[in-house]
Formats: sequence, structure tokens, C-alpha cells
Amino acid sequence: VTVVALAAVIVGWISWRGLPLDLQPDVQSPTVLVSVRSGDRPPVEMERLYGEQVEQRLFTVRGIRSISQIARTGRLVTRVTFDWGADLELAVVDVQKAVASIAADPDVDEVVVRRFDPRQRPVVVYGLVAPGGSPDLAELRQVARRRLGPALEQLEDVAEVRVTGGRDLEVRVRLDRVRMEAWDVTVSQVESRVRAANIDHNAGTLEEGDRVWLVRGLSRFTGPDDVAAVVVAFRRDAAGPIVPVRVADLADVAMAEAEISDLVRVDGVEGVALSIYKEAGANTVRASRRVREAVETMVADLAGVEARLVADEAALVEGAIRDVEGAALIGIVLAVLVLALFLRSPAPTVVVAAAVPVSLLATVFGMRLAGHTLNLMTLGGL
Repeated sequence: VTVVALAAVIVGWISWRGLPLDLQPDVQSPTVLVSVRSGDRPPVEMERLYGEQVEQRLFTVRGIRSISQIARTGRLVTRVTFDWGADLELAVVDVQKAVASIAADPDVDEVVVRRFDPRQRPVVVYGLVAPGGSPDLAELRQVARRRLGPALEQLEDVAEVRVTGGRDLEVRVRLDRVRMEAWDVTVSQVESRVRAANIDHNAGTLEEGDRVWLVRGLSRFTGPDDVAAVVVAFRRDAAGPIVPVRVADLADVAMAEAEISDLVRVDGVEGVALSIYKEAGANTVRASRRVREAVETMVADLAGVEARLVADEAALVEGAIRDVEGAALIGIVLAVLVLALFLRSPAPTVVVAAAVPVSLLATVFGMRLAGHTLNLMTLGGL
């Protein structure tokens, strides 16, 4: 009996050290989300144009229990709930096939089909600020997207890094109606010419000895001057000759900040947010620790930038584990005291007191075999 108890303690302790830590259990919700984006259309128009289409096409998919939709400005979100036990991998493929024709509509910007995961929350959220004002919000966003984000996504257990807040720069073309009418040019002509000019051209290959060169014409825009130099049309001026009409002749072209759809403030200072998501089944505490160490190292090399921890899911998990450990120790002590008070015999007291940690660790070993994680539900059960 002693050998069996010691064996249960040993394998239980090893399992406790190796169990993944997570906030919630791995519950596979039988839900698929379909998101349709189309410009800035009002919600009523989104529902009329795309809501009925999505529902009619989803009727051909088997296993659907219910369909609900939410229409917003420029966006329609459809929640498709399947029967419990349905193969969600196959369900996602069926839904994608059903709404594929909607994605081909030229007025639709994007159609996204994905599974709904209630655990899909960021493990760690950081706020990046520049208290001195340098770098500015546009540069801070670029640093987060091009340096911090890709570096963090290369870490083990990290699946994705999302950047919100800050500012994006864009080339703004403010057309002058008077000048456009003077040159007999429409807005659609300017738009089509600017769109057509912002493209690289493949000029074929060039053979030289034993080498073959790929020739490409690089003509993508690099700044507002390139946009201003685009030729929209050819017109005859007052003097008689035919001259090119450029965008600069019709509009004022300048670099400006794009309109924002979200705003991030860190301790009252506007900044940029980094939301780090872990891979499915990864250890939350281990992923959080790696992310914190990496962020501290990378931000130390960025002059004028501070990274402030906004949320850390691992702290809640670690706190729950400490609570369970404390409750187990208190329970063991109370059990020993009660048994010693009433039994007044050391042997039965020791046997029953030893059963508490042995049973806990044996349960942990069973959890490891069953593939469970240490989360709020399983910790509460322990």
C-alpha cells in the first residue's frame, strides 16, 4: 500500500509540473462566424443586400441548428450554430463553399469565415507610449507592426500579435471642382488613372551570356509626389498644343493621417496596443513569461518608447493555482486536527491525513492521461 501511494505521489507530481495552464477548459463551441464587409453601407442596406443572401446559401449546409445576424455600418456578422457533435472542420469548409459567390461581388470588400472559440482572448496586452512625443503615433504604430509584432510571433507558444491604435499615414488627394471642370475631367477618371498607375509592370526577361535577367518596371507610389505626377488625360491648352493633365493640376496632394476607427490610451496617454494570442493547447503561464521577457528586451533598445503591461491572463491562472494550493494545505491541516481531536490515535490520523495529498496527486495524474488542462474549472474541482 505504501509503494502504491508513493507511486501515485510521484506520477502525480510529475503530471502537475507538466500540465498546461489555461484560464478556461478546451470547450469546442459548435459555432461558425461569417463576416461580410462592404464599404460604409448603412445597417439596413447590409441586411437587405447580403443578409438574405447569406441565409439562403447557408440553408444548403447540413447540421445547422440556428442562424442569427447582426448588421452594422459596412459589416454583417452571421453566427451559425451547428448541432453538438458536428465535425466543425468540415462545417467551416461547407460554409466557405456556400458563401464563396458573395466574395466574388465587386462591392464586397471582404468575406471571412472562422470558428468561434470562447477562449480566443489575448494572453498578454501591452500598451506602447512615447511620453516625450518622439516617435509620433504613426512611427510608433510602424514600430509595433514591423518590429515588435513579427519578433513576438516567432516565439514558441505565440500564435498571433494584433496591433491597434496609433495612426496610419495616407496620401490625400483633395480635388478642386473648378480645375476639374476647366480640364473636363471627372472624379472617376482620376480614380481609375491613379489606381492603374500604382502597379509594377513585368517587362519579360533579358538573356546575357549564361544569365537570364528578370526585367520589371517599378512604378508603385512611394510618396505624394508620385501621385501628383500621374497623368490623368491629355488636353489642348489655350495656346494650342496638347499637354498632359496631371493630378497636381486638378488637386492638392499631401501626406495626412488616415481616419481612425479605434483609439488606445495607456494611463491617459494615447498610444498603441499589442494584443498577444497563444497557440491552442499552449501553456498560458509559460507563453506569458516568454512574451514579457521578450518585450522588455526589445523595448530597451527603442529610444523614447515605454511598454506598460495592461493585462496578463497568466496572473489570474497563477492566482487560482495559489488559492487551490492554499485551500489544500488548509484542508489537510484541519483534517489532521479534527481527526487527532476525535480519534486520539496517531495511526488512523496519519493514514487519513496522507490520503488527502495522495488522492489529489492521483487525480492530477488522471487529468494528464485524459488530456485536461489546469484551468478554473478543473482547479475548482480539485
